Amino acid sequence: MLRPDRPLLAGLLLLGACQSQSTTDQPARPVSHTSAPASAERAPLAAAPATAEYDDLAPDAGLDAVLVYAAAHSAALRAAFERWRAAVLAQDGAGSWPDPRLTYGYYLNSVETRTGPMRHQIGLSQTFPWFGRSGDAEEVAASAAERAERAFDAQREALFRDVRHAWANLYVLERSISLTRENSILLQNFIELLGTRYMLDAARHPDLIRVQLELGKVEDQLAALEELRPVREAQLNSALGRPSDSRLPTVTELDDGSLQLDDEQLIAEARRANPQLLALSAQVQLQHARVQQADRAATPDWTINLGYTVLDDAGDPTIDGSGSDPVLLGFSVGLPVYRSKYRAATKSSRAAERAARADREDLSLHLEADLRTALYRYEDADRRVRLYRETLAPRAEESLQATLIAFEADRATMLDLLDTQRTLLEFGLSMEHAYAERAKGLADLRALVGGDLPTGTNDTAGATR
Repeated sequence: MLRPDRPLLAGLLLLGACQSQSTTDQPARPVSHTSAPASAERAPLAAAPATAEYDDLAPDAGLDAVLVYAAAHSAALRAAFERWRAAVLAQDGAGSWPDPRLTYGYYLNSVETRTGPMRHQIGLSQTFPWFGRSGDAEEVAASAAERAERAFDAQREALFRDVRHAWANLYVLERSISLTRENSILLQNFIELLGTRYMLDAARHPDLIRVQLELGKVEDQLAALEELRPVREAQLNSALGRPSDSRLPTVTELDDGSLQLDDEQLIAEARRANPQLLALSAQVQLQHARVQQADRAATPDWTINLGYTVLDDAGDPTIDGSGSDPVLLGFSVGLPVYRSKYRAATKSSRAAERAARADREDLSLHLEADLRTALYRYEDADRRVRLYRETLAPRAEESLQATLIAFEADRATMLDLLDTQRTLLEFGLSMEHAYAERAKGLADLRALVGGDLPTGTNDTAGATR
């Protein structure tokens, strides 16, 4: 187990498993293939004080840098780390004996003995727990530290998943704004073309009005998307632990890639490394240690006492041993006679252990369903990406070009041109949403398998923009 209190690890970086990267050529469409950058594995918390600046992300920062920033600035992750640190530090004194007790007494009314009157009494006692109780305390503390570490891992993976989702949402918004703006410019060109034709009596007024109405609809969509930008930026800033209006880098890439594992391998990996499942297993281990501790709590403590009494000289100095200070060595044993409280503590610990086991069983049963849902989300989005990129979008572009040529030759109507233009925009937006959904599905899969998910270059990247 890592010990963040050791000097060598004083700059403990926040854990993040670095994924294997593809050695193939990078596609034209910018993508990132890592679960978390290597530099995010251990980002020192000391580098992220509460007063840290919030505008230290470069304008061209990619997702890797954003994940590092999130790991260093997330208050929730920092809280989980400090709970882990507290649990680790608590191990040092967990199995210690009780402190010795020093007592002093002064005789207000001196007790006269044969060898002299009693004046002072000094005592020293040391209590020893029954055999095995110190080890039980150490085991509970070690299990608590293990649970805190696993909880930290789960919090880290949840943070990275949230950041990737917010990043994908902002990416698709920026792409939607860009495509809609391009479509608006195209419609404006149509209006100019129709205006020229109308002046030459080569176009009808209803066609011009129809295009102007279509432009109005597109501009309304563009305004709605622009209004959504602060919302998406606030969501990402919140995941990064920053004020909602902080400046963000331009989102130009997605955490994208092709899976290298099949369904059964993913399920096996999730059962082995799911951070929440590991955290619940650590909770079961902790509760089991507490059961053992409660079972042994009814054993007696035993104490050794050493007493020293100060005597004055006897009235008759000729008495043998006059003024000699007596020393007392004593022994005492605690009597755990109130058995009901010990039985109640044991029953309570066993109930808590059963609850932890039930929680782990419940999560294990839902884990496969959650993973298959995320896998479906990824594969369905990947299918749609391939469909739009390889078939629908190119054909929609060809149709628009053909319709535009036919319109210029008076073999197509303005309604035909608007339909093809609207279809091209719809396909472009759908393709961008599919890219984002695929990235979010991959983020969910990485969170379910603990971040260690090998991916390669996705051959569907590089869509026509």
